[in-house]
Amino acid sequence: MLKRSQRAVYDAAKENISGRKNEGTYFIGDIFDAIDEPISIAWMHIGPNGNSIVAGKIFEVLNTQ
Repeated sequence: MLKRSQRAVYDAAKENISGRKNEGTYFIGDIFDAIDEPISIAWMHIGPNGNSIVAGKIFEVLNTQ
């Protein structure tokens, strides 16, 4: 049940946020999809590897504006 509701929220966020880069709004909910290495320290807490990936994406976005 919880997975279904989380998926619904994810899908709604992706639909509402994607394509809004011109507004300075970026969807990064799929940032870990292609990552095979460990990124979390608990079932829902991002660890150092995950934080590094997110920080890299933020840096990339800020440097392209």
